[in-house]
Amino acid sequence: MGLKHFTITEGGKAVWKDGSYVHGVAGITSGKQDVDAITFAVGSGEYCFKIE
Repeated sequence: MGLKHFTITEGGKAVWKDGSYVHGVAGITSGKQDVDAITFAVGSGEYCFKIE
């Protein structure tokens, strides 16, 4: 299974879907896929990411 098949959410809202970053969650400014990881640029605070 490739990384494109994952949806990653934070607080119930998608931040990664169909292989790319989804704008709109406060505090998260970008996301990118590397060879073996997806990383997000976030501001200070607490986040709870879930892979669905």
